[in-house]
Amino acid sequence: MDISLHYAPLEVAEVAIEKGESLKPDELLKSIKAVQFETVLGPTGFDPNKGYNPFFKQLGVQYIDGKYYIISPKKFATHKHIYPNPTP
Repeated sequence: MDISLHYAPLEVAEVAIEKGESLKPDELLKSIKAVQFETVLGPTGFDPNKGYNPFFKQLGVQYIDGKYYIISPKKFATHKHIYPNPTP
């Protein structure tokens, strides 16, 4: 999972450069906001009204008693967050 979190932004940059009219930041941003595409993390696109990628759904997890539990968002939580983090 960690590798994909680092690889997906490179895929976004690739699309921006391929679709962009120039390498100017404003033009690159304009080009990626105009398309939807697939990355290793799934569908990607940018909602011009919201200003972010509505497809990306990230879950917060915590390793507790030898298992991973979803701790956020609350509607998907399988365990309450423990602080400080318990020793594995």
